[in-house]
Amino acid sequence: MINLNIMRDNLKTFLICGFAIGFILIISCKESNESDNGTVSFGVNTHLINCIANGEVFIDGKSIGIIPGCCDSIFDCTSTNTLNRTISMGNHSYFIEVEGQSGSCLREKAGDFNVLKGECIKIFMDLTKLGD
Repeated sequence: MINLNIMRDNLKTFLICGFAIGFILIISCKESNESDNGTVSFGVNTHLINCIANGEVFIDGKSIGIIPGCCDSIFDCTSTNTLNRTISMGNHSYFIEVEGQSGSCLREKAGDFNVLKGECIKIFMDLTKLGD
């Protein structure tokens, strides 16, 4: 004969484990706040100036990195040779500083942008149009 106490203990253990696993699954499936972000992409055509230069980008006063290359336009927020970042929704300011390795050929651009959920913002610094 099967011992009823053992069966009850096994059933209790099974139910407790089932509830624990279900609870963990529910918590892990909670919607992420990452979907409340957008993306921003920065590009610059530094190849058009007679100077070896890097473009550093600041968002809301904090450096977010160096633009890794040069381009003539930005197609999307995953383009190569652009600096691409995920960013929270809302209003932001930016500042781009292009400076030559010897401190020469300094160019700057600043502005504001607003990010909406899932949006791709493209900010291109066209060195042929600065000073217009």
